[in-house]
Amino acid sequence: FRNQYDSDVTVWSPQGRLHQVEYAMEAVKLGTATPTSELSASQRKIIPIDDHLGISIAGITADARVLSRYLRSECLNYKHSYDSTYPVSRLITNLGNKMQTTTQRYDRRPYGVTPSATFYNCKANSIGSRSQSARTYLERNLGTFLDSSNDDIICHGILAILGSLPTDEHQSKENAAQFNITVAIVGKNQPFKILSEEENEKYLRMAKEKGAPVDPPRNDDDDDRPSPPDQPEAGPRDPELHGKMTLPDLVSSLSSNPYFGAGFGLFGVGAAAAILRKGLQGGLVLFRRHCMITLEVPCRDKSYQWLLKWITVRGARKTQHLSVETNFVQNDNGTIKTSYDFIPSIGKHLFHYKGNWIQVERTREQQTLDLHMGVPWETVTLTAFGNNKAIYFDILEEARQLALEATEGKTVLYTAMGAEWRPFGHPRRRRPTGSVVLDRGTSKRIIADCQDFIKSSMWYTQRGIPYRRGYLLYGPPGCGKSSFITALAGELEYSVCLLNLSERGLTDDRLNHLLNVAPEQSIILLEDIDAAFVSREATPQQKSAFDGLNRITFSGLLNCLDGVGSTEARIVFMTTNYIDRLDPALVRPGRIDLKEYIGYCTQYQLEEMFKNFFANGDTTKAEEFAKRVNSFGRDASPAQIQGFFMKHKLSSPQTVIDSCEDIWENVFSSNKKNN
Repeated sequence: FRNQYDSDVTVWSPQGRLHQVEYAMEAVKLGTATPTSELSASQRKIIPIDDHLGISIAGITADARVLSRYLRSECLNYKHSYDSTYPVSRLITNLGNKMQTTTQRYDRRPYGVTPSATFYNCKANSIGSRSQSARTYLERNLGTFLDSSNDDIICHGILAILGSLPTDEHQSKENAAQFNITVAIVGKNQPFKILSEEENEKYLRMAKEKGAPVDPPRNDDDDDRPSPPDQPEAGPRDPELHGKMTLPDLVSSLSSNPYFGAGFGLFGVGAAAAILRKGLQGGLVLFRRHCMITLEVPCRDKSYQWLLKWITVRGARKTQHLSVETNFVQNDNGTIKTSYDFIPSIGKHLFHYKGNWIQVERTREQQTLDLHMGVPWETVTLTAFGNNKAIYFDILEEARQLALEATEGKTVLYTAMGAEWRPFGHPRRRRPTGSVVLDRGTSKRIIADCQDFIKSSMWYTQRGIPYRRGYLLYGPPGCGKSSFITALAGELEYSVCLLNLSERGLTDDRLNHLLNVAPEQSIILLEDIDAAFVSREATPQQKSAFDGLNRITFSGLLNCLDGVGSTEARIVFMTTNYIDRLDPALVRPGRIDLKEYIGYCTQYQLEEMFKNFFANGDTTKAEEFAKRVNSFGRDASPAQIQGFFMKHKLSSPQTVIDSCEDIWENVFSSNKKNN
């Protein structure tokens, strides 16, 4: 054990202990080690410092010499500065600070004397190996020291040392040189002095004449130890007479020994406590396994946010340990309102639900991060008595319904983040399909086709046809393709998944994965599909705007839409401004089942949009407005018409009709600026 800690660098054990400190503590128990090439008699156990101070050592002699030189230097400097001796208490305090500092340094080994730098002010003490027996002797004879002479006190010290030696070693040595005893004296009027070998020999003889160290007589009131039993007279079975102890005699001897009984009792108490602790741990494990039911919900699960919201609103409402989530909600008039949601903080919480007490434990792992969100990994664990799983189904269903209530009447937009879909912003208020005016019959045709597809899942299954539908809306920009898809999602009560094929990190495998894990009842929207790829039949001059930047391949997109690994129960909408740039393989039936042209405003669209914005305007005014716009012979997109109406939202219908030329004002200004 001791030889393993000879490094000069601080080393910590797996249990959190400082090895160098343990090394130094073990060195204290060694006494003064002597090399094999050096006589033990030449090793001094007492080192003089000055006339009023000296130190006795145990442990590593080299460390003691370094510290003794430090003490001499301090005493000389103090003597030179103040012409007096260094106060002992102050000197020992400085020594302790010097020793303790090494235990806090990375590049230093602690001194092997007292690495804790603890010091005591005592009347008698003993240090080194087997020092406990010597301290016991000094403690028991401390009362006689006040009436003893200096010679008697020295003899007591020698007897304390002899009592710590083995009996054979004690009897085999005769003189002080063999015992290697060093004696030093110091006092009020006595300078520090180390006695000679002749004086040591004299005191050793005096100590031996006093006999082996024995305990002085004690009063019964002063001794709280159990008194040994009376010794019976030797009988015929006495092992002292027969020279051999039988097993019954050994058991009887041990049972009559009060020290053995006390030690065995402590061992029994410790063993019983250990067994009881293990039993309680095992019982708790069995109880949790058979009498409790636990549900763990990680932060990546879809129901995690639902559950936190439900716990806040209907679960642990009275908890006093909370975390805050700040949200910004935009009202219909455009104003933004700040809301604060208090959710249970990290830790354990308790709430009552349908006659059951449920413990909620929210944990956070600081060392593990959600790579997509960049936040620490969190887990919510629900624990309840019994084995009925239905209580957790009820909780999750209520949490889902609560989440649906928050998005009721709204359209949720999702965007791809990593390998999953995340809500994009706050849910949007559903847009009526009538607010997006397409040519006569176009919107009804698309809505009817989608509704028929949603109802025909069994028809597709019975005929072995993949249950998926693809739509392509093409036409000039600003004609309402994306707006209609958003309104259609609100009509169908679907969400919209926005997928950008030009994203730098998008690959074929990730695209296929995203299409397969898209939220249920959602429309997957691929906007400006012509900008992502170049048709294989196009001329080299027609290049994609993002050619070479994306990592997805055209064949990978085709396989995701209509391949072996493509998903079913899916509605995909694509938009493009230039249908002639699309590869025929992309728009063939099976991948694109319905193509609709969304073009510039027709007579019907102009009339319907005028009625939507100017409710007080009659049909005559609407027809007059449409004829007025068509009289200019220029194409007008719905976006231009809507912008024109918003500019004149406070004007009268007739003023709007008279100002129709302003519809193309921004277009002409832009053309003049470009020219």
